Amino acid sequence: SDVARRQSLRLELARLHLRLGAPASAVRVLRENLEERPADATTIDAVVATLAASETFGALCDLLEEHAAAVASTHPEIAKGLWSQAAELAERRLDDLRRAVRDHEQIVAASPASPAPSSLDALGRLHTELDEHEAAARWLAELVACGRPRERGDDVLRLANARVAIGQPAEALACIETFLAEEPGDLRLRMMQIELLRASGDLEALVAALVAAAPHAEGAAESALLREAAKVLARDLDDPARAVALLERAVALPETPTAACIDLADALFRAGRLADAQQIAKGVLSELGRRHPPERAGLHLLLGRIAREQGNAEETQRELEAAVAMDVSNPHAQLLLGKISRELGHLERAERAFSALSLLQRRSGGAEDQPPMSETFVELHRLAALRGHSDQAAEHLAAAFEIAQRSEREARGLERALREAQMPALLAQALQGHLARVTEPAARATLLGESAEVLGALGRHDEAALAALQGVALAPEDASLHARAALACSRTKQLDRYAASLGGLVATALGAGDGVLGCTLLLRLGELHEMDPARLDEAQATYARAEDTGENLLEVWRRKARLAARRGDRATQLEALRKLVDAASELEAGERADTLYALAELELRASETVEPGLASLALAMENEARPARA
Repeated sequence: SDVARRQSLRLELARLHLRLGAPASAVRVLRENLEERPADATTIDAVVATLAASETFGALCDLLEEHAAAVASTHPEIAKGLWSQAAELAERRLDDLRRAVRDHEQIVAASPASPAPSSLDALGRLHTELDEHEAAARWLAELVACGRPRERGDDVLRLANARVAIGQPAEALACIETFLAEEPGDLRLRMMQIELLRASGDLEALVAALVAAAPHAEGAAESALLREAAKVLARDLDDPARAVALLERAVALPETPTAACIDLADALFRAGRLADAQQIAKGVLSELGRRHPPERAGLHLLLGRIAREQGNAEETQRELEAAVAMDVSNPHAQLLLGKISRELGHLERAERAFSALSLLQRRSGGAEDQPPMSETFVELHRLAALRGHSDQAAEHLAAAFEIAQRSEREARGLERALREAQMPALLAQALQGHLARVTEPAARATLLGESAEVLGALGRHDEAALAALQGVALAPEDASLHARAALACSRTKQLDRYAASLGGLVATALGAGDGVLGCTLLLRLGELHEMDPARLDEAQATYARAEDTGENLLEVWRRKARLAARRGDRATQLEALRKLVDAASELEAGERADTLYALAELELRASETVEPGLASLALAMENEARPARA
């Protein structure tokens, strides 16, 4: 055709212009071809080759973008190819990342229902390089949704990193966990999951992630993951029994270090399996021989702790002497040696141990892995008092209180030491000082609860009641604080004061829309009213308010049925029992049967409810046969 001949002649003419060193003329001729036939691949290739050869990359990028826009509506695939070439030029040759971003966005916009994964990939990468992580996350989320089989793990990892960069660790965890549910063997993502969970403070989830990652690791890495999970269980979650099971898996692995056996012995000790812990610790000592003095010192310390738990004071001292002989800088061995020496009446030896410990602590500046310095000074105070050195004892005690002001750790160390020494008056003083330095509500509530307990033990019941009520006001969901408040107020005959406090907390909770807490507090208030026979009507009204919250209805109905029986209110008791029976599937088997028999008995007492009573009895017998009760 004439068009084809013109196209061919222009291509030939362009080649001649190039041979004559006139690339601009060649491009002009080729543009005429594109105007006549925009989708001609040969002409497009020729234009690109011509401009690239002359290294006029800016002009080439302009041409590609212009022509892509011109053909986008009629030839979208060609347009996407042109924008792709323009994006590569903008990034690689022109170092213009934002221009590259715009070109890739054009590619995605050309087919929004099925965006090109390569452009989504590039957009995620480019925005990351520009530190625009929110935009990167948006494009990478689309890329992950595309589900590229080979690259999906990499894509999820990049998306998770972008989420973290914009302060969305929970979303990062969610996308990782979704991927791991389908591809559990990706260790890179498992390690990132573990890092995020370490930062989150969700210790149970961290343990689960460490255990799940272990089979996918190799060599010593598998043992390390199990050991970390065990450490969290034993020390942070106070669940040494579960830690033992993990450490037994770890020590059975090849290439497991001796430290794993030491960890197992320690976990067994914490779990109360003293004989097993002792056997393993002695076995490891035998294997070590005279090598690794710090590890051997740690094992002697552990054996000393075991002997102390077994009530063998002399054996405890022997093991601790061996520990400090091998590692004089072990602060925990020095502390325990000082304590056991004091208990055995070896006061000079105790003083040497505590003095050595004090020196170690001063040199380290009170490092986190050492016993608190405040605890050491309480021990020095006790020792000086035993030796009759009252002035020195007073100095040590003052130093302990001064050091406790430095940090939460030191404050808790002082309180623990005074509690162990059975010095309640000083403990109450320490807690009062600690309270003066703390502003966070939950922490204050905890300290107030502890103060209430100590003040109650000292017979200072009015102060105990005040502290407990202040604690309840700060943490109304804390059951232990309520128990202390009720006890302290009953001792001072101030239960009305506790009831008034509960009433105020109920109003606050319900006013804030917290029905769960409101219901819990109403149940406490109702129980308090039930303790006074003159206030049973108030108890009934309180349980009615609890029922109105729609929360914890099973417990509300139990309370209403019990109270109605005491008050002789047959109608209310019937109503509550029937509601419990209607919710029987949510009750434990024994309670379900008890409720059915109680309902049948109540219904059979009145002639007008005999028929439903027989039906309830039949249902009770069907649920759990109790011929004598029937």
